[in-house]
Amino acid sequence: AGNRSAALSDLGAALGFFKNGILFLPSDKWSRYYASTLELFTALVETAHLLKHADDVTDYSKEVVANAQKYEDKMRCLHVVVMTVRDKGMFVESVKLAFEVLEKSNERIPREIGDGKLAAELTMMVTALDGMSDDFIMSLPDSPQGDLDIRVMNIYNALAFVLNEINPLQIPDMALRMMEITLKNGLCSMSSLAFVFFAACVSSLGHNALGYRLSKLSFRLIDRTNGHQHYPAVAMIAGSTVDWKVEPLMSVAETHLLGSTKGNQVGDVLYTEQNLLMYNTNLFLCGKNLNFVRGQFLAAAGKLYKNKQKLALHQASAVARAAVDFIGGVDSRDYGRESPFEPPTWNALGDDPQMKGALDAPFVYFSLHYKRSMLLTRDFSDLPSNGLLARIASRKKTMRIIFAVGVFYEGLSSFFLARRHSHQHCEVGMRALDFISMYSQANPYTFENKHLLLKAMLQQLSNSPEAGATFLASISHARQNEFIVEEGLACEMASYYFFSRGDADKSHTLKRHAAICYNEWGGLAVARRVDAEIRDIFGGDRLDNNEIIVERSRSNGNINPKKRQQA
Repeated sequence: AGNRSAALSDLGAALGFFKNGILFLPSDKWSRYYASTLELFTALVETAHLLKHADDVTDYSKEVVANAQKYEDKMRCLHVVVMTVRDKGMFVESVKLAFEVLEKSNERIPREIGDGKLAAELTMMVTALDGMSDDFIMSLPDSPQGDLDIRVMNIYNALAFVLNEINPLQIPDMALRMMEITLKNGLCSMSSLAFVFFAACVSSLGHNALGYRLSKLSFRLIDRTNGHQHYPAVAMIAGSTVDWKVEPLMSVAETHLLGSTKGNQVGDVLYTEQNLLMYNTNLFLCGKNLNFVRGQFLAAAGKLYKNKQKLALHQASAVARAAVDFIGGVDSRDYGRESPFEPPTWNALGDDPQMKGALDAPFVYFSLHYKRSMLLTRDFSDLPSNGLLARIASRKKTMRIIFAVGVFYEGLSSFFLARRHSHQHCEVGMRALDFISMYSQANPYTFENKHLLLKAMLQQLSNSPEAGATFLASISHARQNEFIVEEGLACEMASYYFFSRGDADKSHTLKRHAAICYNEWGGLAVARRVDAEIRDIFGGDRLDNNEIIVERSRSNGNINPKKRQQA
């Protein structure tokens, strides 16, 4: 009855059935009914973790550890304990426990990137996988020791989340070991995760084509191995580490949405919420309706706050606050409707000591900080001194789409400042340009308009006659790929350029078009800033008496200024 309830995602009922089942067992249950008792206790521990009943996890797992006849019989419970300790934010303790389990299972502790032997083994695995066809991989036999493989890879899976923060240099060896187990022993229900982790590994090492191929294979392996419970995790890892480097961003968003839906179906609370967070983040980065995005993030943050999930809460709060401010202005309290959560002010978020130690949250904050400074405040006084790209490199962080977009805004801010300040800003912008250029080659859908805008800014600084055409090309690419915010931003930057060249009419048209883009996005505070600039530069009379209507045509990429006929 408990397993049936769990299969129907009624976890509360399942937990009750498991507890009642244990109450019916005799006092000598571990000797008389060992197998049934072990399964009942283990199922209870796993269900209690999904429901975030940490006390139940602790109490019942202790009895399993004390009575298990073989170490491998403890591993399912120990895997849950590792995750429970991790979810409490006790990362060092979680890693220590996971390493202890691996050692007792005769598994190696993951080595760090920089180890010569590891580098050689990674190269060998990349070469081997390059030589295997998809059909060959899909026809691999099932592992004769599938249960043991699953237990071991479950520990690696739990470890990956923590290593991302504690020591990301160990993640490639962890992914390599999961792949070695799969190719040596055969397929099991964890094989899809083995492939997606290694896809993330090789993608981070620059093998984007192989990484993307392995990512797509990991989804096919879910059906092949009947590992449907892992779909949410595969979707989260694939979308956030590999697919965004190749696919249009809205396609990646749909992957995360499906991952969240599947997570609800299988009772995977963690990856349900993580996928939903990534889906909404991608909508935000694509420039989808800001009122909708604001509501989504306020609702998500409210739920995370209620469930005391501090790790994800900081990231959701940062995007929620940015969305609210883009609509209503700095530290706005315009939440659209009654909100279940009121995000802290922007400065309060940055000063929060928990924000500074919470996984990717500090990098999310600074990525949004550059975007907020460029679009809304035009205040660059409190930007980080060593820059976002440098911080990511120094911490060896796995690159995320929101970080990459943050680097774009860092470069844009730097070139914007370099027009009036030192060449130090220009150097930061050039590093960002090189970074975005690399990604635009693999994914022009998402990055080509960004690459062209940074290139145009550099051309303007060097007085290149090609700058004007490059600005207009950036506008066209942004429109074709439906990045309305970046279309408006490119219009703004092009407006400054053409005004400096003495073409006031073109400058005015582009500036008005930028305001229209921001209004259509829902960024009313951003549009008001642009309108104020128009009045300051071109004067109020011109706006009132010679109104310009700009038609946005996404099919042909033209901007057509027309004077409204006066009555």
